[in-house]
Amino acid sequence: MAELVSIVLPTYNRAHMILPAAASCLEQTYRNIEVLVVDDGSTDDTPTILRQAAAQDRRLRYLRQEAAQLPAALNTGFRAARGEFLTWTSDDNAYEPNAIELMVTYLREHPEVGLVYCDYQVIDSKGELVRLSRRKPPSTLQKKNCVGACFMYRRSVADVVGEYDHEAFLAEDYDYWLRISKAVPLAHLAGVAPYRFRIHEASLSSLRGAEAELQAARVRARYARSPREHRTLMAAGYCAAARELCWAGRYRDAVRHSTQAIRLSAAPFTWRSLILSHFGLWRSGVQAFRRSGVQGRQSQGQARLCPPERLNARPGTRAAGGARLSRSNPKSKIQMREHHQPERE
Repeated sequence: MAELVSIVLPTYNRAHMILPAAASCLEQTYRNIEVLVVDDGSTDDTPTILRQAAAQDRRLRYLRQEAAQLPAALNTGFRAARGEFLTWTSDDNAYEPNAIELMVTYLREHPEVGLVYCDYQVIDSKGELVRLSRRKPPSTLQKKNCVGACFMYRRSVADVVGEYDHEAFLAEDYDYWLRISKAVPLAHLAGVAPYRFRIHEASLSSLRGAEAELQAARVRARYARSPREHRTLMAAGYCAAARELCWAGRYRDAVRHSTQAIRLSAAPFTWRSLILSHFGLWRSGVQAFRRSGVQGRQSQGQARLCPPERLNARPGTRAAGGARLSRSNPKSKIQMREHHQPERE
């Protein structure tokens, strides 16, 4: 008999999004699945909608907890999970119909691998393709969350690694992948993108991008081999957070974070380095402003020259409809950023 796959789907006040997300889990070519939707204390119509959906499909189980953030919701879901293979997704994203089958097949054929992950599509709030997120190999995990949003791992791995860390909120996934990498090999299933990762203004990665970058740096710093390496990793985190703040237009906070990065850096602090760092942030701000101006002009009649399905895709790739994609600049700054999510990118 085919192995059971458990998909945990945390949600909070997303009554307008939760049904499509749950449907993408249930409408898989691989049929032996259970979907555990964990409601993190929603105050909208989410409970009513999910109870009705669970009554219509026995594979969907509705769990509710008091608001306790994402790591707690994940732990609640996986404690109730019965599957041999485990994964989780977000309430604003969606699987392609063959996503689970692809990852189960890979884990079956490679028993030495504990976690497999795939490339995925990045889409905008309207569902239009922005770009393909091609993930890096597992060897880069110490520097960046190469796993991203589409993955699957074995229950035997979870039994060894334990639960998601409450203290790593906003980087709980990255922390978990690092812990898994200490126990078993990871693998990148390249050449397929069976997942749609949505970028929109209300997404966690958009609202708290700077905090997520700092939290990811703290997670990496846990494995630092010396105080000097710890400072270097945190300095890089403050630089990444400064860039996120600059994109958000919070230039004073960006300057404060870049100053902290200089203080933590292994290189000696100098006024020259401070000025160069702040000039770099100012230049990023100018570029963001100019790009927003370009987008405004495009929206007044030039946007037809760069349709959404061609945005920022590499030459030789294809959209979901089969059209070949060519290189082009993104149409907005929110589409240009590669977020760390629970994207979780």
